[in-house]
Amino acid sequence: MKLVCGLGNPGREYAFSRHNIGYLLIDNLCERFRIRLGGGKGDFLYGKATFAHDNGKEDIVLSKPSLSMNLSGISVLQLVERLNPGMENLLLVLDDVNLPFGKIRLRRQGSHGGHRGLESVIYQLGTDRFPRLRIGIGDAIDSYVLKEYVLEEFSEFERSRLPDVVEQAGGAVLTYLSEPIETAMSKVNGPDPDLS
Repeated sequence: MKLVCGLGNPGREYAFSRHNIGYLLIDNLCERFRIRLGGGKGDFLYGKATFAHDNGKEDIVLSKPSLSMNLSGISVLQLVERLNPGMENLLLVLDDVNLPFGKIRLRRQGSHGGHRGLESVIYQLGTDRFPRLRIGIGDAIDSYVLKEYVLEEFSEFERSRLPDVVEQAGGAVLTYLSEPIETAMSKVNGPDPDLS
């Protein structure tokens, strides 16, 4: 079984903020798999599906933490303790200001790079050895601007491209679900993948 968890902030006011692209991707995958997220015994929403691919079938769980971004690790830990997928089968989906808008990177592991939600997950799990799909949302000038930037809604230009970006990221998740991680990274990241 694989657990795909998209990070974001709960609440309608954050629905289309840059920080919530992980939530938007989970919404896209729910449409693909025709499932609806429901409440669990913890601070998260989740739904189950089976994904059939060329290499067989994969049981998957899609999830959104229901705590704020900076507390995401509490929700993810609850999910991991409940489902016990194994760290290699946990895929975290999150925004990344260090990537241009729409750029997608799949990594096997790594540090939080200043992302507070990812930092919370690493702290709660006690490891950074789990895959993550980072989706670029552009860049901000400094830490103060960064805090405001990630909570702002996408610009008009970004909103026009957002469906394609989310669709592409959804395809990257399907690749992760159906291929060994090294193969998936090569396909998602291009000819010169970041293997760290």
